[in-house]
Amino acid sequence: MTGWQQVFGPDHQAIFVFAYKVDNVDVDFNGRDFYDYSHNRYVFFCVKLDDYCKYMKRRSPKWKTVTLPADKFRKCAVQMQALLI
Repeated sequence: MTGWQQVFGPDHQAIFVFAYKVDNVDVDFNGRDFYDYSHNRYVFFCVKLDDYCKYMKRRSPKWKTVTLPADKFRKCAVQMQALLI
């Protein structure tokens, strides 16, 4: 993703999109946007690549996987609509 971000230049930002299916449709979304599709409700959050790289932790050296701790996710995650403007 870093390579693509460089190809597209400084006016573009690579992001990770996290999609959550909400099983309890009666939950209060605290003003967050949600999307209904095919009788399901979804909430989307985005984390900028730069933020993800800054806070990620190695999960498995063998599998070369990383993770973003929950407190850092909450700090960095924004609604998709915030990045579409």
